[in-house]
Amino acid sequence: MRPMTSTRVIGGFVSSVALLVGVGGCGDSGDAGPGSGGASSTTTTASGGGGVGGASVGGSGGGVGGTTGAGGAPSCVPFDSGSIDASCGIFVDTASTHIPDGTREAPFVTLADALAVAGPSDSIFVCSTSELDEVAELHGTQRVFGDVDCVAGTWNFALQTSWTAAQGEIPLTTSGDVTVEGFVITAAQGGIAAQKQDSIAAVLDGGSPKFERVRFVAQMGGSPGPGTVGSFGMFGDQGDIGSLTANPQGGGSPCGSTGGHGGHPIALFDWDGQDGLQNLAGGGAGGTAGAAGVSATNCTPGQPGDPGDPGVDGASAQGVGTISKTGYAAVLATLGTAGGPGGGGGGGGGDKTPEGARGGGGGGGGCPSGPGGVGRPGGSSIAIISLDSMATFKDCSVKSGSGGNGSVHGSNGLGGGGGTGGIGVKNPSVLDSRYSCSGGKGGDAGLPGTSGGGMGGHSIGVAYTGTPPSADLAISIPPAAGTGANGASDGISAPTQEF
Repeated sequence: MRPMTSTRVIGGFVSSVALLVGVGGCGDSGDAGPGSGGASSTTTTASGGGGVGGASVGGSGGGVGGTTGAGGAPSCVPFDSGSIDASCGIFVDTASTHIPDGTREAPFVTLADALAVAGPSDSIFVCSTSELDEVAELHGTQRVFGDVDCVAGTWNFALQTSWTAAQGEIPLTTSGDVTVEGFVITAAQGGIAAQKQDSIAAVLDGGSPKFERVRFVAQMGGSPGPGTVGSFGMFGDQGDIGSLTANPQGGGSPCGSTGGHGGHPIALFDWDGQDGLQNLAGGGAGGTAGAAGVSATNCTPGQPGDPGDPGVDGASAQGVGTISKTGYAAVLATLGTAGGPGGGGGGGGGDKTPEGARGGGGGGGGCPSGPGGVGRPGGSSIAIISLDSMATFKDCSVKSGSGGNGSVHGSNGLGGGGGTGGIGVKNPSVLDSRYSCSGGKGGDAGLPGTSGGGMGGHSIGVAYTGTPPSADLAISIPPAAGTGANGASDGISAPTQEF
């Protein structure tokens, strides 16, 4: 007998089968020997080769070959160290230099490019050496895998793809029954700028998403600076001094609280001053004008304007805030209100003696300053926001950072003071003349109300509405929450928190 070898390709693999062919004479055929089946693989879908036939015993017939077993072709089902078929989906490698078309040989360089061409149930494979730095929203039944060794073309559960996004952005948002496997999703540390102080890794908007081998990491929330300083109030102008010929005018005011004119002849022998004005709501009343002197009676000076009404204080933030698809929204402090303007001073009375002097003009009222800005909330660190989601987790973990401190309110601006009244004068050439009277001082503006302080930021593993997160999700004990300022609420530190 001599061996003969037959070679064939089965399921993408080469199989060699040795056959023993009898060369003897006319004896009876030998019994068929037992054959062994081809090697099978529990992770493939192709067919394996047939078994080797049994040796003949003294006759011409070979044994019957064994049955065909499962082969070694790549698969689309994740399993550690298993091969990935190139036709399983769309590939992403942020380090690729090829002209991208989404194939394993020429992958896209961003997840956004892959999602732009993906259907609602497509699979996307992201090379584990990639470093995603982008925001993505998954829909329907899309599947995204990150623990992919693109060099070997296999899954490697020891590798997890890094995924982050810019400060203030949420890397992953899901809606529907998506699948995400093999990532470390890390939100950037919160900043001090508005809308960028929170650190949130993922938002699950309804549906029943499935996560395996995913770590969700939120870093510390930002601690903003104090509120802005309030604007300064404008001062009222000084009233004109008394005069022998001119008609002294009241001091001007940027907010309309002009001082009264000094006493001058509006009509024959009318030397009384004019009352100061009150032109804005909340302003002090204008000063009363002085009466002109008669004979031996001296004139009276203008009265000062009343101060403006004070502003109303704002409120410091109280509560826990709200969560939504766009993230977390803290309760905000409210702004104090500005005070009212001061009233204009009254004009001074004139001297009624022949060729007597006119009275001084009243000072203009001071204008209100602005309140200091509100204190801003500390940034919150929330690893996952779950909005009525029925998410499941396997071999997943959650970690949050510390919450940021709320900031104090800003300092109020200095209010504008009222202008001084113009002084009275005397006509030195008239023997029996007297001094005219001075105008009244303008009223000072009312002080603004104090604004509220910002609340502290949270440190929460999973913030949710509806169903609590599944018990098999490993949540690290969160660090401290942020403290509120000026009596505002402190943040919450908890593994899970219902909103």
